[in-house]
Amino acid sequence: MADNKSDLWRSTCGLPPEYMQAIEEKYSQSNIPIDVRNWFSNLLEKQCNDLKQGDDTSTAMFESLVQQVYIRSSCEPEYIIKHHLRIGLERIREHHTESPAKFYELMTSCLQFEEAKVREYLSSNTNVPLDIGYDDMHLFNDCVTKIEQAQLVCSQCANKVQDIITNHEEYVFYNEALIKIEHQEQVIMGMTDVERNKEHVKTVFSNIQLEKTQIKTNLSQLGNYLCQIIWSVYQRWKNELIIKLEDCFNSVSSAITRWIFDHNKDSTAMIGSGNCMEIVQKCFVKHFQTYIQFSNELEKMRIADDFIREAFQDIDTMPLISIDGMLRRRVSELIIKMGNVSLIVEEQPKPRVIRTGSKFNASVRLLLGSYLSSNPELPKTRCFILTEPEVVEYANNGFLESAKNYNLLNNSEVQMDYNESESAMIASFKGLNISKIIRPKKGSSDASVTEGKFCLGFQATFRFGEFEFKPTCLSLPFVMTVHNNQEIDGHATIFWDDSFSTLGRRGFSTPDSVAWPDMARALNRKFIQIGATPLNDFKMGELGSRLYNTSVGGVGLSEQNISWMQFNKLPLPGKTFTFWHWFYAIISLLDKFLLKFWNDKLIYGFVSKESAEKMLRAHPENGLFLLRFSEGALGGLAVAWLFEDGEGGFKIDHVNPFFANDFIQKSILPLPEILKDLDLLRTLYVDESSSIPKILAFSEYNKPCLSHTPTVGGYTRWSLHVKMETDSQTSNEPLGETVGM
Repeated sequence: MADNKSDLWRSTCGLPPEYMQAIEEKYSQSNIPIDVRNWFSNLLEKQCNDLKQGDDTSTAMFESLVQQVYIRSSCEPEYIIKHHLRIGLERIREHHTESPAKFYELMTSCLQFEEAKVREYLSSNTNVPLDIGYDDMHLFNDCVTKIEQAQLVCSQCANKVQDIITNHEEYVFYNEALIKIEHQEQVIMGMTDVERNKEHVKTVFSNIQLEKTQIKTNLSQLGNYLCQIIWSVYQRWKNELIIKLEDCFNSVSSAITRWIFDHNKDSTAMIGSGNCMEIVQKCFVKHFQTYIQFSNELEKMRIADDFIREAFQDIDTMPLISIDGMLRRRVSELIIKMGNVSLIVEEQPKPRVIRTGSKFNASVRLLLGSYLSSNPELPKTRCFILTEPEVVEYANNGFLESAKNYNLLNNSEVQMDYNESESAMIASFKGLNISKIIRPKKGSSDASVTEGKFCLGFQATFRFGEFEFKPTCLSLPFVMTVHNNQEIDGHATIFWDDSFSTLGRRGFSTPDSVAWPDMARALNRKFIQIGATPLNDFKMGELGSRLYNTSVGGVGLSEQNISWMQFNKLPLPGKTFTFWHWFYAIISLLDKFLLKFWNDKLIYGFVSKESAEKMLRAHPENGLFLLRFSEGALGGLAVAWLFEDGEGGFKIDHVNPFFANDFIQKSILPLPEILKDLDLLRTLYVDESSSIPKILAFSEYNKPCLSHTPTVGGYTRWSLHVKMETDSQTSNEPLGETVGM
């Protein structure tokens, strides 16, 4: 099967048609089928990134890609997808089989072009949030660069350490030879004068003296060289390597914190989307390996310490001993720090508004899992529920054991599993269930329930060598509700927290108010999350005017602030519901029933009744209509339409909104079928420069009419139709009504 859409490709697919056309042309010129890019986005990006990191296996990668496309095209049940994939496979084989390296060079160029187009669009539309997976690569590639610089220093010093060991072996050899020579000298000196004066003894003694002098000279020179090289290695470790390693730790830990924070802005369940998690883990492991390498080099240097103390007793070795102790202490601290930040949440609790008694899942990944895969007993991980005060306490001391809700969570301790193919060690908590919850003492009102935030705290325990680690991590906050009617307000709390929390905040603190441009980006992020085309500046201005009851177009909105009270406490002017309840109902309606029509620009959406009338009057055409979201009702799709008044002019009326209940039986009565029955609606208003005949706008969605033929049971088929009541004797306002036939 093909992988899920990568972050970059998901952002690319949300671009306007003119941007997508340029991207498709780029792929066409490169003879890379856009369908293969669509269905294998993660795989292609991972392969290009691996090649960029120096993994020169383009031929094997290309063969793997071809094989996966072939398998997908063979197994795909949908004929159209199967057909396009087979054409794409033939095209890849025809143009790129002879030069896989050239294929990945072109593919990398296409990816860079995609990223540039996404950034170009985002920079010109300030209401669209920047959520691009490629940024993750850049973020961690900077860390990898620093790590490789530290590894280079470590390797250069390691060569010196090996030189020390080799020269020390030579020093030992000379020292043993000196001992033998001195022993021979002592033997001759112990002879009688007569024996010592014999000619051959004199010759031997003279040779011994010469050899002894030469050995001492060699030992002195070698000893001085060893002292210099040992001192230079320690100085470089102290003045360069340990500083680089500490800088690497700060960069890697900051990058992971930033990456998690940015991904959490999406409110998605899995932050390990695409190949980002692999990038994070590889970077982390590469960093940890450098610490282990340095620690091993320090152990090798013990031979040098012993050598200096034995051979040069007149030299003050305290400075070296002091540096050695400092380095060992600091590298041990870094190893412990790395181990204790190696646990991250992979699957966030979902949903984020959890009703008491319902079940949910979560999982965490140990980034150092590959080091522990051969251990006879894999690490165990515990899960806790934390209130906001407990999260603050955790930030102060790092302990989770004092959580009051620990015993209220079932399945709260599991053993990790190691997935060898992904080098991933994961603890999966399945079917977590909270029967009751102990809340901070803030009252028992609905507000205290829906605004109270909790999170899961995780703690693993494992040993590596002489070190014992207890890494911890926290999930995103969630809301615990008791009744169904608290759910929407709970989602408001989560939306505000996801959108406006800051990096390094205390507990779950969020600002009481935010600037409208920040709110606009957050609201657009909700559209992107459900797969909807984001709002342009005009429609976002119309949306903002609902909050502030301002004039059309949202003039001056950029200078406005919106408070939590305005957002989900105070009703909209003249209404009985809040802004969030109104917006949430629209998002839900879009997500469940109208998404494809919205993305095809058949629904105008956010426009006031007055603005809709003005736009229609600017294009006088009998039966011209537009689809907009109702301002006076929750989750309603309204129709504004223009018709001739019989006196040479035009009038505008508004059809009663259609709600979710009207689309529940969508297999019987979807939106195109409803509009098809309304004969007075003839031309769909798209924007100020274009309109489409209704029959063409919804042609691909309309189903063929069913004939009224008896079935086996003797019954006749029935269907629902919509009619417009326009009897001026009973009402001057047309009314949309659903009737059974």
